Amino acid sequence: MVLQLTALIDSIRFYPSNDSYYEEAQNFIKGRGLTRTPWATKNYTVDYEPTIYQPPGYGILIYLTTQFGLAPNVGDLWISRISWILTPPTLVFILRPLLGLPFSILSAAIIASAPSVYLVSPAPLTEPVYSFLILFSLSITIRSLQNIDTPETLKKFILSGLIAGVAYAVRNVGLAYFLSLFSALILLAALRQHPLKNIARICGYFLFGLTPIVVALFWRNITLFGEALPYKVNQGYFSPPIVSLRVLIEAILLDISGSREISMLAWDFFRFISITLPLAVLILYFGRQHWLRYNLTEKFFIIFSALLFASSSGMLVIAHTYHGLDPGDLIRHVSPFSWIFFPLLLVVFRVKTQGLYYKTGAVIIGIIMITGHLYFINYDIKKTKDILRYLNRSSDIIAAVQPITAKYKILSNEINFKIAQDPAIAKIVSDLPEEALLISNVGGSLRRVTGRPVRTLDFNARNLEKSLLDVIEMSNPVIAVRPFYFIVLPSNDIARSPINIHWQEKIADILIPHGFSVAAQNTNIIVFARPKLLPPLANSQETL
Repeated sequence: MVLQLTALIDSIRFYPSNDSYYEEAQNFIKGRGLTRTPWATKNYTVDYEPTIYQPPGYGILIYLTTQFGLAPNVGDLWISRISWILTPPTLVFILRPLLGLPFSILSAAIIASAPSVYLVSPAPLTEPVYSFLILFSLSITIRSLQNIDTPETLKKFILSGLIAGVAYAVRNVGLAYFLSLFSALILLAALRQHPLKNIARICGYFLFGLTPIVVALFWRNITLFGEALPYKVNQGYFSPPIVSLRVLIEAILLDISGSREISMLAWDFFRFISITLPLAVLILYFGRQHWLRYNLTEKFFIIFSALLFASSSGMLVIAHTYHGLDPGDLIRHVSPFSWIFFPLLLVVFRVKTQGLYYKTGAVIIGIIMITGHLYFINYDIKKTKDILRYLNRSSDIIAAVQPITAKYKILSNEINFKIAQDPAIAKIVSDLPEEALLISNVGGSLRRVTGRPVRTLDFNARNLEKSLLDVIEMSNPVIAVRPFYFIVLPSNDIARSPINIHWQEKIADILIPHGFSVAAQNTNIIVFARPKLLPPLANSQETL
């Protein structure tokens, strides 16, 4: 079933992987180190540099797949898809001691059908492998907590820490995972739920596995960037904290329910509070009443889950507020922790030991959630196919989507899919001079299609003059050292802007008077060039 869904998704979706994780593996193979194409405004003299967007772990994993004969931009897909396949059984393995087999399977079915998993897991992104790794680490911890009196069991925490370290090397949000784990264990000791000596031994063994990877990462970061935690975006969408929080809540509600209508509760504060506050009070009341009946594993899971949910959410709010983050991507970023909600409810209410009333209610809630998820997936596939039907009516992408811009808000994935299928685009970009600096409004798509280091530019077609003035100013220092090429392709932004079907002419009208020329043009691409400045001729000596 997974392979069939993957084949269907591949037939209607293209994955630009805008952060070009596979580039790190590709460059590592070619002797350039773990580097990737910089942002548009970075150092103009180099095409590749180490990134502060994420740790290099995913690039290393992709490189390892190339040792089995896979190309980097194929290996990254297989890492995600194998992680996708392994995540549900790993969740069952974690939850079986807590919930029993039937409810563990139900919880795994909910996460397997979640909108974030459907949207993210087939793609070459870090979330699928990160989610699998933290679940794998957690599964070892949960199972080992049931029998921690033997040296053999304690040593399993070394493996758990090692896997957590790999997860942190893939996504820096792994910090939330092992901090939540340590905090949960320390709280258990503080509440005298387990001997302090045993908790200290668990933390020590976990740290023994975790430390080598974290130290290696910190050493690399300090050597390259001068700080241990350099990770930031600083390019994207910035919002006040309250807006960032509401965007996060919207993404979580959408992932839990599969309903965009329910997710909009995030923007209706009083309705949201009137629904969630009684539920939160009920959970806290029930948890307090039954605290003494929970075993050690259940207590750890409750505390750990609450801490992981809070810390991961907090990191996303901070990232959106201070470092720039696309709000449309937040459902992607919540995927590693939104699975917590349903199992946490079942553990708190001790459904495993309750009567038929509780168990029936839990099954009904689970079925409702899965139904909402399947509705989301079905709608998304139908929407995508509908958009592609319009795109297939004309070779001109912008003209083809005009009838549906009012019907669908975002057309980016489908436009990127058509860009990837246009051989003229790949040929034009591939044929541009090797020494040139290449910048585009859809750099990620072009990098994956052509393998060229095409930088991504924040481009706003609704404010065309300002965006193009930024391009002009950007080109001025570049042409002193190398040619400058600005590649413009169809995008969701252009399709909805006032210039729409006249986009090539409107852009040319502004750029050509400022020293640009049209280097190449086709229906769905226009390339503007500014040549490298010639060095001034040396003054010749006057002769009589």
